[in-house]
Amino acid sequence: GAIAATFAASEQPPPAEVIAWHAELAGFDRMSVDYLLLAGRNANARYANQEAINHLERALRLIAGLPETPERTALELRALTMIGVPRIALHGYSSSEVEANYRRIVELAERAGDKEQLFQGLRGLWNCIYDRADLENAKLIADRLCELAVDHPAPEALGLAYRDQLLDPDPHLLRQVGVGGQLLGH
Repeated sequence: GAIAATFAASEQPPPAEVIAWHAELAGFDRMSVDYLLLAGRNANARYANQEAINHLERALRLIAGLPETPERTALELRALTMIGVPRIALHGYSSSEVEANYRRIVELAERAGDKEQLFQGLRGLWNCIYDRADLENAKLIADRLCELAVDHPAPEALGLAYRDQLLDPDPHLLRQVGVGGQLLGH
């Protein structure tokens, strides 16, 4: 613990993964999780996908050992969200690893009542299922995305949600396109 605290407070601290390692060895799992998430974010920024996955999987293992609280759910959602893109890059959209990742995001977001994370999880899951050409289930997910997109704070959510419905637009889509055109000044 003292080593990790000294590292974190120094003017030129070592990489986050080094602090995480020392914190974990000292039994400060929660502190280690924070530094592993930082190390994962740093690796993602460098497109070091395998490195990001390694840090974030380690964080997820430590998170699993924390007491079940809303904070733990938030930490797990954060780690799973961060690990999604590197898993896609290494394993492909339709891989079982990617599917499991986004299904877990959906499960946790539903439990937490977090509609933004739910939207993000369903978007990742839709990509996975659609890439497998499981169009029936992709359509079910897309319908759910459309429902969530109506109240989503990001205006681009509507476009993402309705992407697969452009071949067979419904009246709601046409109304939203009209609204989108107004937003864009058309």
